[in-house]
Amino acid sequence: MLHVISLAQYAIVYTRSWAVNSLNGRVRLKAENDRLRQEFELLQEEIRIKDAPHSTDQSASASPLAAHGHPGNARQHLANRGE
Repeated sequence: MLHVISLAQYAIVYTRSWAVNSLNGRVRLKAENDRLRQEFELLQEEIRIKDAPHSTDQSASASPLAAHGHPGNARQHLANRGE
């Protein structure tokens, strides 16, 4: 599963780099728009995790994400997204 995610991320990066270097201005703008939308979604997720109430669940502390201070439901959400 990790290889699939890595390959998908590589494909996105490769496609965006091609689009950014395109001579067509419309393609460059679309690539920039996609990049900014993804960054916005990541920032929203970061704020959601930061503002989430912290879980006191004992099993949550066993999670690898618990070491990074992520609340219980945020850990589950990130784990479901494959991050």
